[in-house]
Amino acid sequence: STKVHVEDPELSTEDGRLGRIGNNEYLLNIKSGTRYITDLPDVSQRVIWKSNNKKIAFVDENGIIEGRKRGKTVVSAKINGTKVKIKVFVTE
Repeated sequence: STKVHVEDPELSTEDGRLGRIGNNEYLLNIKSGTRYITDLPDVSQRVIWKSNNKKIAFVDENGIIEGRKRGKTVVSAKINGTKVKIKVFVTE
């Protein structure tokens, strides 16, 4: 059997608003009305993005997270069967 190379779904934390809090878990602090562009440097295939509460933080198919309203929610990405969770805190 051929071994499939699973790309590491590690997000870039160069932007100081995003921090790693665990294995495939991140924390994002974003202001309402601003955007955060997620960066998956080693991933080339399609990523499925989802927000648990679009009224607080919306995410598009390219992984651009938009803070909409004060609160907290979770944005997740599914990459090759691996789930990455971002706890999003939106401030005014």
